[in-house]
Amino acid sequence: MTGELYEVLWGATWGNNAAWLESLIATGIVVWVFRDHIGKHVAAWWAKHHGPHAVRQHLEALRRHEWEKE
Repeated sequence: MTGELYEVLWGATWGNNAAWLESLIATGIVVWVFRDHIGKHVAAWWAKHHGPHAVRQHLEALRRHEWEKE
């Protein structure tokens, strides 16, 4: 069933100029359905790669703020 649906939806529009629009809509639907799952992975990646830098930057800003208050 899924293969037949794929052939009809994709095969029928292969040479069609609207195929990119259909692909965009299909991709958008998949991303919307799995947005929580995708978001968790993106947040974990961001924390792993940018978290330590953000913590250091925040601590430096706190130190600067405390220094300026004195």
